[in-house]
Amino acid sequence: MPVTDLLEGVDLYAAFEKEVGDWVVDPYPRLAELLSKGPVYQGDALVDAAIDESLRLEPPLGMTWRLCVQDVELGGVKIRAGSPVGVCIAAANRDPRHFRDPDRFDIHRREQGHITFGWGRHLCLGQHVARMEMSVALKRFMDRLPNLRFDEDAPAPRQRGFLFRSPGSLPVRWD
Repeated sequence: MPVTDLLEGVDLYAAFEKEVGDWVVDPYPRLAELLSKGPVYQGDALVDAAIDESLRLEPPLGMTWRLCVQDVELGGVKIRAGSPVGVCIAAANRDPRHFRDPDRFDIHRREQGHITFGWGRHLCLGQHVARMEMSVALKRFMDRLPNLRFDEDAPAPRQRGFLFRSPGSLPVRWD
């Protein structure tokens, strides 16, 4: 059955594939059970936390470019006004000075402040719509595909790309 049929006209497939797909793989023990309406379901707040942690750990945009507006020194390197600067969102979101055990997926993470949707005046105005789309899509998938889980017989998905990132495929199973 095509994924679009599962959503019955709700145009969220692209957002699901690009933004949420990485962590359906279940890198967190019992994630599917925690997020489903099963015996240990912890509510929609946990779904939102899982989405946020997924966005931190595997942002769909790996880096972006900015223009330095004034002379500055950063990490001992002088950057002149007008110079292009590459901002590596993926690295910043895994900064061990800000995130404890930054390479681990943790839906109970207390540290906040990833920059997947930008920061300050560069903050994405559509972030709330994107989060809502991911939440609706994930809940719809969990409701319609009982026991949704990573296909353990298939190779693990790998992120592709650096500027725009997404898995090439996401093999899953359900009952």
